[in-house]
Amino acid sequence: MLKVLCRALLAGCVAIGAACQGSRSLRDPQYQWSQYTETSTKEVVALGQRLFFDPQLSGSGRTACATCHNPDFVYGDLRPVSISDNGQPGRRHAPSLLNVGFRPYLMWDGRFASLEEQAFGPFRPEGEMGIGIEGAAARISRDPNYRLQFSRVLGQPPSPEGIVAGHVIFAPKVSALPLFTDFEFRNIGIGFDGDGFHDLGRGAVTLAEQDYGAFRTPSLRNVAITGPYMHDGSLGTLDEVIAFYDAGGRPNPNLNPFLRPLGLTDQEKDGLVAFLGSLTDLEFSPAPTR
Repeated sequence: MLKVLCRALLAGCVAIGAACQGSRSLRDPQYQWSQYTETSTKEVVALGQRLFFDPQLSGSGRTACATCHNPDFVYGDLRPVSISDNGQPGRRHAPSLLNVGFRPYLMWDGRFASLEEQAFGPFRPEGEMGIGIEGAAARISRDPNYRLQFSRVLGQPPSPEGIVAGHVIFAPKVSALPLFTDFEFRNIGIGFDGDGFHDLGRGAVTLAEQDYGAFRTPSLRNVAITGPYMHDGSLGTLDEVIAFYDAGGRPNPNLNPFLRPLGLTDQEKDGLVAFLGSLTDLEFSPAPTR
């Protein structure tokens, strides 16, 4: 039972981004559900899509995965930080899920190594979904349409692993390459002040002091339409981001040595914003005005 609901949540994420199991190369073939050779990809994705948008999977019945990863905002969130099902704000910004399947590590601190592993994360009573995944599985098991769909697609009733499988298969697919990131973790000073690091970032995972305040380097692909920026959503525009880097980041004991004041001219800053805008996939580019 636990294995089945997770597989369906996994199906919810691969359509957003060429899902992976563990680390994947950009040259790897599209993820294949070999254990479901008699099930069409269309059926699996349909189940994953339903799960991704269904607020029944939350404790209150009001929060879906799409609440924080809204397709109207390129599967991201316009709010600086996510709001959990209990109404409490989180500490970090919910980034776009586009091309998520190519990332070797997930979350800003890289604590998950696969979409399957990450999909369990929000399903805790104190987590974003406000309910344990067993409780979510039990809830949708009472729905005869879900029972029929799970049986047809996964060959078993709703379960935690089936939910995860559905989400991963649905992950948004926009695989324009390159992704303009090296997937490494760096400290640029965001979140540091006189009281120290408000969020240890990668350091909370590795427990290494030199990793305090380091976060995953996000892709620049579609960056012009996936704000606000930084792990805490503290910079609202690309102009603010460029001004931050032009100043050399924010000094702190672990500041990446590559950061230093750049002395950019206004023309150079405008050119950078224009270049970053050119990395937007055509399907998300705004329609030309006449």
